[in-house]
Formats: sequence, structure tokens, C-alpha cells
Amino acid sequence: RRAPPLATIASRPIGELIYPLLNDSHNWFAEMLLKVLGRELGGAGSWDSGTAVVGRFLTDSVGVDSTAFDLQDGSGLSRSDLISPRAIVAILRYMRAHASNAGFLRALPRPGSGTLSDRLLCTPADGRLEAKTGSMREVNALAGYLDRPRDGPYIFDIVTNNHPASYASGVAQIDSLVLALAGGAKAPRAPGAQCTATPPH
Repeated sequence: RRAPPLATIASRPIGELIYPLLNDSHNWFAEMLLKVLGRELGGAGSWDSGTAVVGRFLTDSVGVDSTAFDLQDGSGLSRSDLISPRAIVAILRYMRAHASNAGFLRALPRPGSGTLSDRLLCTPADGRLEAKTGSMREVNALAGYLDRPRDGPYIFDIVTNNHPASYASGVAQIDSLVLALAGGAKAPRAPGAQCTATPPH
């Protein structure tokens, strides 16, 4: 470690790295970014150091109650990861108002892109929704922004936790709630069905 490095590779800017993380749920990127945060701001490139940095940011900058989350990793795949929907909404509100939020907002999936590529196309939410998906066995979630023309942007977090329903059923129930918020009852597009709307890019 005392010898000079043989080669140095600079990573892409954070604005580019955040896109595959959010749009495609690239969990490995999430884990590596957490450890980089730990190394740069906490002294060690580890989960413990990284989650401590994120925890301080959530409480000190975002104003989230420290009892509203318990983080173990960067991707959220640990069954020990806990965070309340209210805390997620607080983070989304903070990012919506942040001066440097362009990369974050651009990376959120929309109907027809990323993890929402086959959800909510040709519905009242199409073109008005920017949201991050989340799922594991018995858990489905969707959190983000829904533009309601008369009421302005609506920030939401919908979580179904510890449920016995299938993945498809859990997603359908969440999508029906999003449509209710969007003010329309039109059913989401069936897989493989044609849509005349142009998906956002």
C-alpha cells in the first residue's frame, strides 16, 4: 500500500452513476456508492461507515427522525433494512427542492422506461409520474412524484409489506392506487399490448 499506484481510473460523474441505480435498480452501484461515501466522509469503505454517513445526512440535512429508519446496506436488499414511508416522503420533498436535483429527477423511472417500462402506460399517470420501484419477497413499493394538473406535484410512498399476494398482484394494487391519485380509473396496459402514447426517454 505504500508503493505508488500502477494505474488510476476515474469513475464517471455521480450524475451518470445515479441513472442506472435508480432507473434500472442497479443494486451493485448502490452498494459501491454507499462504501465510497463511507470511505470519503466516514473514514472506512464499509457498510457500517457508509450507513452512518447516510444516517447523519437523513437526520441533520433532511430532518428525518432517527427512529424512522435503520439501514444495513446500500441497496435495501437486507431484510434488516427499515425505513418509514413518511421518511421516504421527506427525502423526496428534500430532493424536489434541492438546487442540484437534476440528475436525481432525470434518473427516476417513468411509465415506459426502466423498472416502469411495462407499467402505467396509456393511463392517466403516463407522462405525469416519476417514481422508484422496490420489491422483494412479500414486499412491493413505489415512491416518487405524480403531477396532478390542478393540485401540482404530489409526493407519495406506497408500500405493501409482509403480504401473501403474488408479485403481479402487489404491483397491480399499487398501480391502482397511483391511478386513483392521478384521477383516472383506466386500467394499466396489459403486457404486450400496443400503446399509442410515446414513452418518455
